[in-house]
Amino acid sequence: MVDRVRHRRPAAADARHEEAAKAQGQKLALKLGNKRPKQDPLGVVSGIAVFVLLVAGYLGSTLAMQRAKTATSRRRVLSLIAYSIITALVFGVIIGAYPDIGSNFWPLWGEFALMCLAVALFAATLQSLIGPIGTLVTVVVMVFFGNPSTGGVNGTAYLPAFSQAIGPVLPPWNGTTLVRNTLYFEGNAITQPLIVLSVYVVVGAALVTVLTYGRLLWVARRENATPPDQRRGRRRRRHHPTCLRPGFATPSQPPGMPVGGHAPARPRT
Repeated sequence: MVDRVRHRRPAAADARHEEAAKAQGQKLALKLGNKRPKQDPLGVVSGIAVFVLLVAGYLGSTLAMQRAKTATSRRRVLSLIAYSIITALVFGVIIGAYPDIGSNFWPLWGEFALMCLAVALFAATLQSLIGPIGTLVTVVVMVFFGNPSTGGVNGTAYLPAFSQAIGPVLPPWNGTTLVRNTLYFEGNAITQPLIVLSVYVVVGAALVTVLTYGRLLWVARRENATPPDQRRGRRRRRHHPTCLRPGFATPSQPPGMPVGGHAPARPRT
């Protein structure tokens, strides 16, 4: 019952329950089913932790892009998977960000990694398509639109209709719901968040892989279409950028000597 009415205003939900109980001639009594721990009386830890993982996700993808000097690389998906697993382990276990984390070690580790990886692959896809500006788009979508749609402490009942509509399709809302239900509701109603985050991971990994190998094939075809003489010239210029350019001397050549190593002939008198 708690999961079904969590999106409604509490006052409206209580009024409907009272009307239903009065119509049946019964007395309404509310019972607290899940008591929050003393370390987190307001239940805000899950939202704060998911925000940290969200930032870690797009920062990891941005660092990987800068490391490779291109928007994609052959092993980017594998590197982001390893990065997300290590980040989830460090954040969730070593830092100990959650109360009673010992009894939820394996579920929370997997959920942290899934959340971080979903955001990282979303950022990597945009960076593969539009370059470094994809990081800015990721911040706008995930931080400016996605994070407020989680509802924070008050939940989604008091959010505008737009935020309530886009929240269930974005990683921040699903990550917050997934972690909150795992910690405080014994893992109930986590199917939808798991599906949505998994879709982000699978689709993002596929797009990054396709864009990566598509670019590699385009470069290979371009190289094959270039005549052999030009390819050899490019390779020489790549390794020796100055010695083959006309008018420039090699490092072992005096500045006044022409290319070829022969001194100019003296005029006869």
